[in-house]
Amino acid sequence: MSVSSPNSNTNKYLIKKNEDSLCEDSSVDSLPANTSKKAPNIENKGKASDTAIDHSLNVPEIFSFSNISVVSRNSIRDEMEKEWINLTSLQSKKCPYAQDIQSNTCLTETSTQSKSKSDTLTEVKPSAPITLENNSDYLFDLGISYFRGENVNQDFYQAFNYFNKAANLGHATAKFNLGCMFEKGNGINQDFIKAAECYLKAAEQGEAKAQCNLALLFEVGKGVNKDAEKAIFWYKKAAEQNNIPALCNLALMFEGGQGIAKDEAIAASWYEKAATLGDAEAQFNLAKIYETGKVFDRDIAKAIIWYQKSARQGNDLASLRLATIYTLGLGVKIDLSQAAIFLTLAADNGNAKAQFALCVAYDNGHGVDKSPTQAALWCKKAATQGNATALLYLGLMYEHGNGVVKNNATAVKYFTQSALNGFKDAQLALGDAYAKGKLVKKDLSEAAKWYDKAAQQGDAEAIQKLAKLKKSGFA
Repeated sequence: MSVSSPNSNTNKYLIKKNEDSLCEDSSVDSLPANTSKKAPNIENKGKASDTAIDHSLNVPEIFSFSNISVVSRNSIRDEMEKEWINLTSLQSKKCPYAQDIQSNTCLTETSTQSKSKSDTLTEVKPSAPITLENNSDYLFDLGISYFRGENVNQDFYQAFNYFNKAANLGHATAKFNLGCMFEKGNGINQDFIKAAECYLKAAEQGEAKAQCNLALLFEVGKGVNKDAEKAIFWYKKAAEQNNIPALCNLALMFEGGQGIAKDEAIAASWYEKAATLGDAEAQFNLAKIYETGKVFDRDIAKAIIWYQKSARQGNDLASLRLATIYTLGLGVKIDLSQAAIFLTLAADNGNAKAQFALCVAYDNGHGVDKSPTQAALWCKKAATQGNATALLYLGLMYEHGNGVVKNNATAVKYFTQSALNGFKDAQLALGDAYAKGKLVKKDLSEAAKWYDKAAQQGDAEAIQKLAKLKKSGFA
């Protein structure tokens, strides 16, 4: 597919029409056979102080190990602190739209054609005498019914057929849906060139989603030649209609300098517009900009406001960032109870890091009532997701009967799972268990194996213990 040069007399970027245009009836003949949980309300309790953000502040003593004794205590503590400290240097999280075009269903009506579920087609034949040949909305509804399998058997071939007929009658959203079907390969051969052609036809009629998707094809070079200038042109067309993916993708292009000159101020302006429209990722990115002071004057109060807006919509990174701010006192007074609120938000959404951090909070009574039972519950949730630090910590809880019934075999099981995930502290702890015969039958060869794995990762204690075993002839 060729693309004409920009000119001032017609549409700035026009894909030349193909005589075998997708949206002609004849194209159908060539087709193959049918083939969050809502977050609770959050009170803005912690009023920002006038103190400038200081990432070098000492970490408060929230990671003490109670009555647990473990050989690798200090290194595990360091790892736990990283769950917080790493968050102080988070990069802006990219919005999902640049990777997944309309990652939910592509088949959504425009605002002028929006229909509630009760208004969707309930039978194939209309009650009024409407002919299939001349009513684009009726044909479009048939396409939707067949695509979704609503009151008819799902049939992508028939969906394409009716969208194509509606598109030939000028239905912009039908053209957009044809583009989606070609791009995704829904019941037809995937074809990015034809997808771009359909998107262009819909985009020229003002369909914002099509403008955004066409822009993305230009940005990544699928079905068209890669062209950042044309991508920006179509993103802006969609952004003028408050299309949030387009706003976010514009911000990302300017933030990263993707094919254009990097300009973080312009990026911030696009993020701000998307954030104001309620996009959680844009709200997070805007908060990060205010917190770091990269574009605007550093303003922790505004950062917290935007982080909270994002967190209310279930953005785990925003919740974790707020937990970090209140735990470390970054520009605000330390407030561990407020930190626990945001940890709980992220933990309830299934975030393993938040679940483990909440385990530590309950184990030490920081911001919540101390509860070894609750600590074990959250630790198990994080461990189930393969969090290596949580697996080791859970093993320690079983070793010492902290919040769970003491069980040496279960302790070793979790040590081993953590060690197999490559966590050197667990490898060292497992080596000690076999060397001392404390939790399992003494086996110096097995001890040497785990010491060696930890030593390969540079653990000084493991190196020293492995050397002793070698000198004794057990490795």
